[in-house]
Amino acid sequence: MSSYLEKLETRMAITTDMWTSNQKKGYMAITVHYIDESWLLHHHIVRFVYVPPPHTKEVLSDVLLDFLLDWNMDRKLSTITVDNCSSNDGMIDILSEKLSSSGSLLLNGKIFHMRCAAHVLNLIVKEGLDVIRVEIEKIRESVAYWSATPSRVEKFEDAARQLRLPCNKKLCLDCKTRWNSTYLMLSIAITYKDVFPRLKQREKLYTTVPSEEEWNLAREICERLKLFYNITKLFSGRNYPTANTFFIKVCEIKEALYDWLICSNEVVSTMASSMLEKFDKYWSGCHIVMAIAVVLDPRYKMKILEFYFPIMYGSEASSEIGKIRQLCYDLLSEYQSKSKMGQQTSSHGASSVSNLFELTYDEQDPLSKFDLFVHSTSEEGHAKSELDYYLEETVLPRISDFDVLSWWKTNGIKYPTLQMIVRDIYAIPVSTVASESAFSTGGRMACVLLLGATYYGTAVDLWSTGCILAELYAGKPIMPGRTEVSFMLIYFPQDVQSTACYSWNHDCAIYRFFLFGKNT
Repeated sequence: MSSYLEKLETRMAITTDMWTSNQKKGYMAITVHYIDESWLLHHHIVRFVYVPPPHTKEVLSDVLLDFLLDWNMDRKLSTITVDNCSSNDGMIDILSEKLSSSGSLLLNGKIFHMRCAAHVLNLIVKEGLDVIRVEIEKIRESVAYWSATPSRVEKFEDAARQLRLPCNKKLCLDCKTRWNSTYLMLSIAITYKDVFPRLKQREKLYTTVPSEEEWNLAREICERLKLFYNITKLFSGRNYPTANTFFIKVCEIKEALYDWLICSNEVVSTMASSMLEKFDKYWSGCHIVMAIAVVLDPRYKMKILEFYFPIMYGSEASSEIGKIRQLCYDLLSEYQSKSKMGQQTSSHGASSVSNLFELTYDEQDPLSKFDLFVHSTSEEGHAKSELDYYLEETVLPRISDFDVLSWWKTNGIKYPTLQMIVRDIYAIPVSTVASESAFSTGGRMACVLLLGATYYGTAVDLWSTGCILAELYAGKPIMPGRTEVSFMLIYFPQDVQSTACYSWNHDCAIYRFFLFGKNT
């Protein structure tokens, strides 16, 4: 793999993340992303290495730099995508300083640091949910109550059938470190909202019935979280899309937050205000790559910036569009200066034609004076660049099955330097995580942690150990079709059957999933 990557005439992007084993040892996973000669997008895990503590920015940067030098990738690197934490910020600063001395970083390192978009969205949503945590607590308690035992689940489903509601989805309690579970909990509970007050008439112990106002708020929150839910899945999908896809999605989020800000519901507007503050904090630095990528999509070009930037920046839109335009020309000039094929430069901050040709009088060529005359009477920088010609052409119609990589593969004859840029830029991922961990605000583990329920005491810990060892020894579920909680509620006294049992159920489901698959 190292030899193959070294021969590739393209830049590569890196994503790196720290994982912790159940022995509390830290490992750095490094994934390389690139587009090959056939214009196919690839990503490979190329290193999974133990990192000794403490995990300071100096230690992390040394490990990553060793990899880049070992694989001779230090001069072919486009970007590094990492989580949003202070140690990663420091690591990137150290790497940027060491690599900039060779002059190999794109745009002098302006786009070297990519923040993980999935984690940015996570922080934004978490900020919003913190504002409304009190308002959705009754729904959480109701779901917890009616999903606690098989008998309660049966009562709930019977009541739903009496109201002629389809029971194709089961109530699910959310996990507070995974905001998508809160979204799913609310979206399912809303479909059964008429069941809860009906059950209150029959169940004396059930007292936390959500009011109509609380249900309306939950519905509004769900409608808004759906946008973040879908975009997070896109950003962190296993078959991740090319970089041109993300800019439009980010603009959709910003536009939606502005709409929520003027919502008549004060709770929603307060939530939007907190989310906007986080949005502006994290997106200001990482939208450059996304903007350049979307300009290089022949369906959008500069028109997409002219459409969205007035919404995002208001009166400063023209200035922001100008910045992205200039960066595109700077990138073109940079690639042309390092490419054998790039001869013409644009008038946008590049050298003039006189710097490329030494025009002198030749007595044996009677028209050499004419060449001098043409040059002296022409406007300086009149020659157009590839980017000028590309932007002047009409945007292509938007079609759902458009393959942007195939388009650039076949149009390299017209735009050879832009083709090189696209091949590098479109390989840049905006997320470091897979979809199953994109929503989590907790740490990610290299192997499954089979956690004992220490909150309950020794008895339940022994129960946990027994369940796990028995199923590992048998190699199959010992209680097919039943959960560990349903058995625990039989064998353990009432005082341990508290709300915390629900998280115990969640842990059991996790380890059973990894051992035997989702169908058990």
